[in-house]
Amino acid sequence: RRACRLFKRGKHTGAILVNEKRFQMLMDIGFQWEIQHSFITFEQRLCELIKFKDANGHCRVPRSGDTIDLGVWCTSIKKACLYFMEGRRCTVGVSERIDKDRLKKLQDVGLFHPEMP
Repeated sequence: RRACRLFKRGKHTGAILVNEKRFQMLMDIGFQWEIQHSFITFEQRLCELIKFKDANGHCRVPRSGDTIDLGVWCTSIKKACLYFMEGRRCTVGVSERIDKDRLKKLQDVGLFHPEMP
C-alpha cells in the first residue's frame, strides 16, 4: 500500500517495485487501498465471548479461523488483566482498559482467574 501511494504521487517506491502495469493489475483485481478500521467495544467482544462459551463450553478461543479476532482479543485482555492486578497500567487498546467492573465481568464469564499465569 505504501509503495502504491508513493507511485500515485510520482515518488520513488523504495525496494518494492511498483510500475504502471503492476498498479493497473492491482486496480483490476479490486485491491483495497485503504485499511478499514472498525472499532469493537469491550461489551461487544464480551458478548462474542459469552456466545463462544455457550457454544463450546469453554473460553479457550483459538486465534485462527473464524475466531481469530476474538482469540487475539482474549489474549490481549488477559494480559491487560494481569497488568491491572499487578497495579501496572496496560492499555492495549481503548476498549481493553481494565477496571474492577470489567475484571469482574471477565471473571464471571470464566476468561480470567486471579491465579492464572
